[in-house]
Amino acid sequence: MYLDGYPKSIKKVIRYIKQDAPLDQLRELEVVLAKSIQQRKKKLKGEVVK
Repeated sequence: MYLDGYPKSIKKVIRYIKQDAPLDQLRELEVVLAKSIQQRKKKLKGEVVK
């Protein structure tokens, strides 16, 4: 499986997205995940994160 190296919580989120999440929650999750990823990338690059 392509998620073998990730924590169990990530695997559960992916499973929820694939199987149970309604459309409105998918939209919310998409925004939250994208923002979190961008913040982490900035932090790793040494930029100030708001």
